[in-house]
Amino acid sequence: MTPRSTSRVDLHCHSTASAVSKLGVQRALGLPECATPPEEVYELAKRRGMDFVTITDHDTIDGALELAAKYDDAFVSEELTAWFRGEPQAVHILCWGITPADHERLQALAGDVEAVADDLSERAIPCALAHPFYAVEAPLTPRHRRRLAQLFGIWETRNGSRARELNSPAEVYIETHGGTGVGGSDDHAGIDIGRTCTEVSKCATWYEFLDRVVAGEAMPRGEQGSAAKWTHAAMGLAIRALGRGASDGPPPSPQAVLSMVQRLMREGDSRSSATGTGLKPDDARALLRAWLAAVDLDLDAPELLALLQGDDFFHADLYRRARRIHERKLARAVERVAAVDPAGEDLIAIAENLFDACLAAIPYAPAAAFLGREKAKLARREGEPLRVALVADAVGGMHGVTHTLDELRERGVPGFEVEVIGTDAHVDRRLPSVAEAEVPYYAGLKVGVPSLPAVVEALSDGRYDLLHLCTPGPAGIAAAPEGPGEQRWTTS
Repeated sequence: MTPRSTSRVDLHCHSTASAVSKLGVQRALGLPECATPPEEVYELAKRRGMDFVTITDHDTIDGALELAAKYDDAFVSEELTAWFRGEPQAVHILCWGITPADHERLQALAGDVEAVADDLSERAIPCALAHPFYAVEAPLTPRHRRRLAQLFGIWETRNGSRARELNSPAEVYIETHGGTGVGGSDDHAGIDIGRTCTEVSKCATWYEFLDRVVAGEAMPRGEQGSAAKWTHAAMGLAIRALGRGASDGPPPSPQAVLSMVQRLMREGDSRSSATGTGLKPDDARALLRAWLAAVDLDLDAPELLALLQGDDFFHADLYRRARRIHERKLARAVERVAAVDPAGEDLIAIAENLFDACLAAIPYAPAAAFLGREKAKLARREGEPLRVALVADAVGGMHGVTHTLDELRERGVPGFEVEVIGTDAHVDRRLPSVAEAEVPYYAGLKVGVPSLPAVVEALSDGRYDLLHLCTPGPAGIAAAPEGPGEQRWTTS
C-alpha cells in the first residue's frame, strides 16, 4: 500500500464521558448520550486510518484525558456548550488541544459566547463552530449567525451525523465568505468514528496538525450523515447500553412501539424533555430483537456491532435490505387481508401480521421525520404561507372526500399551500403502492397500500407545517405518527 501523504483526525466524536442524554424518551429507555469506552474510540479511530486521536465529549474532558495519559498521539478536546449572554440561544464549540485548566476556565465562561471566543483567541486555542446550522437550544437568528461568523473562522462543514442537505449551508457560507471547513463524525455509538474526518498535509505531531488547521490548510473528508445512519447509531447505542436481552424474550408491544415512535417524532429535535412514564429499557430491547429477526439477522450484541463497524459496511445497504423486506411482507399481509372472511378470520392475528410486516421499517421512521424537520427549518422563510399536507386514500373514487379535495385544489386556500398526498393518480404527491385492496361495501373501489418509508419520506421531503388526515385508509394510518404539527382526523 502506498503511504498516504496526508494526516487525518476525526475532530468530533464522543465517549462514555458524554453520559447523560437530554432527550426524555432516551432516558426513559435507559439510553445514555454515548456508550463507547474511550479505549474503543482510540482503537476504532486508528483502525480507520486516523493519525492522531481526540475525543470531544459534551462539556467534559474525562474521556480525552484517559487517552492522552496512555498515548502520545492522543490529545485532549471537548465540545463546549456556550450561550449568547441573556438569550436562550446556545452553540457547540469544538475546543482542541486543551488542558484541564483551559477546560475549567472555559466552563466558567460558557454563559457568554463572546467571552469564550475572546479567551480562545487570546490563548490561541484551536477551535471550530460545530454543526453551525443546528439549533442546540432556541433557533439561531441571522443576527446570531452573523456574529458567530465574526467570532469563529473555522466551521464544521462536514458533520458525519448530519445529512448533506444539513451540512451544505455551512459549506456554502465558508466558501462564499471565507474561513476554514473541517469534518468530524460526531459519533455517539462507536460505529462511525473516523468515517468522517479532517485532512491536512503530512504531520509528525498533533500539535503540527492543529497548527495547519488554524492556518487554513484543512479539508473535510469522508461520509455525510443520513436517516439510516441515525437509525443504526441508535441501534448501536442500544446494543451497547442495554444488550439485546434473552433471545426468547417477549415480543415488542405494539402500543409501546407506537409510543416510542410518537415520542421520538415529537421530541427528536428537542435538546431537553421530560422522561415521562410508560416506557422502559425492555421495550427497546424487544424492538431491537424484533427488528433483527425481521431483517433476518441472527446476531448477538458483539456481532451486530461488528457488522456496523465493518470496513465493507454501508448504511444505505442495510436500509435498502430492511425496506425491501418490509415491502414484500406488507404486500403478503395485504393479500391475506383481502382474502379475509370477517365471520371466521381471527382479526387480531391479521393485525399482528400487519404489525410484523412493518417491523423492518419502523426504526427508520423517526430518523426520517427528524431529517425532514431539520430540512424544513433551513428552508423556512418568515412570512411564507404554511404548508399543509392532505393525506387521502381512494381519491379516484366518487365520494365526498374526493369532491372536497377537487374543490380545494381548484379554489386554493388563502394563506396556505395545500398539497394532496396519496397513492392515486390525481394527487400532488403520489405514493408508490406495494399492493392494492378493495374497499368493503364500495364495489370496484380500491385503495393503494404504500410502504411506511414511502409515506415518511413524502411528508419529510414536503416540509409540511400541518398534516390533515382525510381518510383512515392505509396512507392515512401510516401518516398518523409522522405528523409535523397538528393532526386532525376527518372521515367521509
